[in-house]
Amino acid sequence: NPDLCVATGAAIQAANIAGENIASILVDITPYTFGTSALGELDGEYTSHLYVPIIHKNTALPCRKTEVFYTNVDEQEQVETIFLKGKIAMH
Repeated sequence: NPDLCVATGAAIQAANIAGENIASILVDITPYTFGTSALGELDGEYTSHLYVPIIHKNTALPCRKTEVFYTNVDEQEQVETIFLKGKIAMH
């Protein structure tokens, strides 16, 4: 029940601000997995639409993640970066 969740969270936050000793701590999390598209192998076949998750669902926020990617050819001067939200099947 979303209304109950919001009301409970508001009550916990209000008690925390008022200086009450509470057992619960509210943590912001990301509701989705965030990632990018990359070139790579999927099910044994080369694809230009490989989904690479970087920040996974339910990760506490704020967060910082890094992932190393390489260019496709030597002396490549530019790349196209696509950011995706959620787990997307790309074949």
